[in-house]
Amino acid sequence: MSLSSLSKKLANKALKLTGYCIKWSFFKLYRYAREILGQTVSNREYMIDAATLKKFKEFPLYRFPDRVHVVHIGIDPSGGSTSSDYAICSTARDNGQFVIIGCDISGSFKQDDILWMLDNHLLKIRQQPQYTDAFFMIYIEANMSWISADGLKNHFGKQPQIGQHLVYSRDPKHLGRPGVWTGESEKELYAKGLRKMMHAGQLRYAENFISVGKPVLESKHILEA
Repeated sequence: MSLSSLSKKLANKALKLTGYCIKWSFFKLYRYAREILGQTVSNREYMIDAATLKKFKEFPLYRFPDRVHVVHIGIDPSGGSTSSDYAICSTARDNGQFVIIGCDISGSFKQDDILWMLDNHLLKIRQQPQYTDAFFMIYIEANMSWISADGLKNHFGKQPQIGQHLVYSRDPKHLGRPGVWTGESEKELYAKGLRKMMHAGQLRYAENFISVGKPVLESKHILEA
């Protein structure tokens, strides 16, 4: 995979997981329908138009003026195919802006590789002065398996360096299982809300973008329609 291709995939994942964080952290219905970039909603309509993406790429990086109190972290497990990557994206809200703090992806099927990526992503956030005391709200997509989300919850609970955190639960059967399940209506609303936020100029990249995996180009310059 080329460096440019990897950076584009990273940007896609960042936008997708931001959609999850927006909805579950502020209890507003937002939608993410399939893929944010490169995939059409219909034969002639893109999920996010080129003009909006161009405007998004040109926004200056965001610098938090004060310490961040809550960091929202979305985790999207791999679907199990070679075209599906494991991903983590971290975001925070400040002064009406939804800020993408960092994102990492892994195409590995090895549990040790995945846990290394997740642990080091969270640790690198915690080491930044503005996030030292932040509470981590963690949203793990569980449509494929509740077992994966439960395993990650137990794992994070044994990592004191991660600090204070909560693995969010949205269980349609009300069994209290960790992880977030989403249906088609929620996914549609994710994308609608994400488009609205981008049009309003409320989605930005953080100044010190965090990525602990393979080196990537600045993803804000790679976004394409």
